[in-house]
Amino acid sequence: MKNSMNCIEPESLKPLPENKIITTQINENQAISIPDETVKNPIDENQPISIPDETVKNSIQLSEKDHDDLEEILKLVLKTDVSENFVLLLISQLNNCKKGLDVHHRRWDPKIISLCLTLFIRSPQTYNDLKQSGFLELPSKRLLQYYKNSVKQTPGFNQGNITWMT
Repeated sequence: MKNSMNCIEPESLKPLPENKIITTQINENQAISIPDETVKNPIDENQPISIPDETVKNSIQLSEKDHDDLEEILKLVLKTDVSENFVLLLISQLNNCKKGLDVHHRRWDPKIISLCLTLFIRSPQTYNDLKQSGFLELPSKRLLQYYKNSVKQTPGFNQGNITWMT
């Protein structure tokens, strides 16, 4: 399993080796990650690997038992009668974590954009609070505004908006 970010892969969940460091998103614009290759094959074997303090502070170490527990929880969540949007959001989060892409290089599923746009239009402050919490990685406000403004607004029922929303 090639997984440089030590994230759970949605397609095939396999145990991680013990004591791998999982990095986290620091804020909307910055994520710290240490590839496995850096840890396994340092340039100079005599030189210790320096891990930034911020990474260590925001990271957790998972044992194989912890990983197995999380894997079981995810399998149970995906088997239950949850909405299609929730499953799509969960898989999107796992894929973004697995790819380890910077927040500016992520590609979002159109259904995720639509779901986030619905939440953003209803309550921009709630969307901002959810995004700032760090619990979910969500598209930026600017990206949502680009999508929202892609259809010209007119008074009354706009057929372009209705077609776009379906």
